[in-house]
Amino acid sequence: MNAFFKLADLVVAATFQYEYLLKQCKDYVVRRPLSVDMEISVSSEDIAKERAKDNNGGFSNGYIESLAFYRKFAEQAAAFDCILFHGSALSVDGEGYLFGAPSGTGKSTHSALYRRQFGDRVEMVNDDKPLLRRMNGGFYVYGTPWDGKHHLSQNISVPLRGICFLQQGPINEIRKLTFFEAIGASLGQIYRPEDKEALSKVLHFTQGMLQSVPVFELKCTISNEAAELSYRTMKGAYNV
Repeated sequence: MNAFFKLADLVVAATFQYEYLLKQCKDYVVRRPLSVDMEISVSSEDIAKERAKDNNGGFSNGYIESLAFYRKFAEQAAAFDCILFHGSALSVDGEGYLFGAPSGTGKSTHSALYRRQFGDRVEMVNDDKPLLRRMNGGFYVYGTPWDGKHHLSQNISVPLRGICFLQQGPINEIRKLTFFEAIGASLGQIYRPEDKEALSKVLHFTQGMLQSVPVFELKCTISNEAAELSYRTMKGAYNV
């Protein structure tokens, strides 16, 4: 099967075997363009390799092919100042905020608190694997169809205004991370390519992003007050 997808404003000519990927990316399909930024073909060998990475024996070949495709995209995207970040991204009043944490810590829960606290001012960008891209001197967060078990995402992009790493805690408290603390926290959440040149580009991108976008650590409860604290702090820091 063949299709053209547009991810993070990058046009991809895709060749794949299973309809799962086409259905998953239906909101990102574009008509045949005049030019493409990258070509990605997923083979049976790629699917087998992807399945072996996490011992995903219970998932369909179509689902595994989708993971293999996104991995290949992330490998090539580094050349376009674009990286994959494991986190939950949302927009408040058209400005993007990104939450990172180990799986199960509460990224999706914190994003849900934003929707409850701020209502229609909030749009979900992507609840699991958004893309980040440097464009025109700024950093942007993009929705993707790889959006977690709740499938919360939109095909939109917004300027990235703050990053917050979450920890569960008995009270709500937030602090700004030093650059080196932010690097350490981010390395566990970004996709690190196998190709050395691509990895170098990802690390360079991450360094530039963390020097431009304020980064915080939030220890929090499951409360609207936690969402209010993280939003007020991140927005205030960016406007300084």
